[in-house]
Amino acid sequence: DLMAEIPVLPPAELLPDVHAFLAELYSRAAGHPSCPADGSWTLTETLAALGRPPRQTTVRFDAHRLSAEEATRRLQALVDEECAVRRMDALRVELCAAMNDVLVIDCPPRAGVVPAPAEVVVGLECAMSVLRGADVYAPGVLGMMHSASEGATVSIWADVDKKCARGLATRFTLRKVFVGNGVAEMGRKDFFQVDGPTSGRIVRVTEPLYATVSLPTLCLEQQDGLCLQNLPSCVVAHVLNPLPGESVLDACAAPGGKMTHIAALMNDTGLLVGLERGAHKAEKLAQVVTQSGSRCAYAIHCDATRAPTKLSGLLSPRLGDTRALPATFPAAYFDRVLLDAPCSGLGQSPRTLNPITLHDLHGYATYQKKLLTAARSMVAPGGTLVYSTCSISPEENEEIVAWALQTLPGIALVPQSPYLGQPGLPGQGLADEYLPLVQRFHPALGTIGFFIAKFQCT
Repeated sequence: DLMAEIPVLPPAELLPDVHAFLAELYSRAAGHPSCPADGSWTLTETLAALGRPPRQTTVRFDAHRLSAEEATRRLQALVDEECAVRRMDALRVELCAAMNDVLVIDCPPRAGVVPAPAEVVVGLECAMSVLRGADVYAPGVLGMMHSASEGATVSIWADVDKKCARGLATRFTLRKVFVGNGVAEMGRKDFFQVDGPTSGRIVRVTEPLYATVSLPTLCLEQQDGLCLQNLPSCVVAHVLNPLPGESVLDACAAPGGKMTHIAALMNDTGLLVGLERGAHKAEKLAQVVTQSGSRCAYAIHCDATRAPTKLSGLLSPRLGDTRALPATFPAAYFDRVLLDAPCSGLGQSPRTLNPITLHDLHGYATYQKKLLTAARSMVAPGGTLVYSTCSISPEENEEIVAWALQTLPGIALVPQSPYLGQPGLPGQGLADEYLPLVQRFHPALGTIGFFIAKFQCT
């Protein structure tokens, strides 16, 4: 039967042993006074929230090149156009009170979206993108009913367990989640023919479950001076607080959003080096830096764990650039270092299923310790080191910070600004006095799951 109201989106699922491991860690915090009384910190509430998109969409701009008024006007025009297409009430663009280069759009859930009879089944990644405002593109489509003809209003369903056979022409009867309605720009007959398209938009979303808008051209390209970025990711660059003329290292820089933000905060003066260990990702990073127009930023193909000994040899001209870099950098060269570490991604939302294994989860923590050790060695005396992840796992967050304070020489936790998150999760090896110095973003409070720690190095 077709549902008359918004279906409750299922909580994010984890493999049983991963769920049990996290449940045990979170249970250690029960009853601690630093935990929000509303229970938003609990694993149950966290997983429920990870099944939903963040409550706000955030877009940053370069405040040195664009006034807040002009940035707001440009984004509001894009949002108004999308609201008209998606049959939604107007959404208001506002300047973030804590950051003068970030715009915020509130994206509440919408009542009364009834699934259209003609179904289109899509993969999980595609469905989660739809919940955050994207349209449906060819790679994500798994099945379309015969009634899903060009121009027809269709309902969009996520195949939760990856059980849908590609090309399905009937109603999908296994576990699925409704994510919105749209208009088919290509019908089943044309899409599933032998030489059917492998790219391009197939469904234009017109009735999303959440009041989100499609802003794909703002992803890293900085069209009209605007760039789509999650709120905690914007906070990270401000916590690092890079100043014009300084030397700054982004140790794990791909895909490049935080790196270009850092360049903007530096007013594109000084030196900004971004490392990426994957060759393809490094090339993509260089493209993003080039598209941003930055003249102080360099993308380097290098594994940050090897950087203290290998960096000087790899700092030839930037990928795709002819500008010269210094032949070598002394040890402890950089005024500020950001380590936005590779992680489990357990804080990303919306997410129906995260298939990470317990072995891999432990492996990330081991690698993060290696990265943090290397990053610390590259910070100049008196400099700043910021560590962040998009994970909810204490093993990758509070436990890493506790390990660093006990193991790495000459580092101390210091207060952060802006502080928009919550204190760290207690019971994870980090002393209570340090919990207010780290920021943990709980998904139940409307953002992706995220963690930030800031160190001063001597």
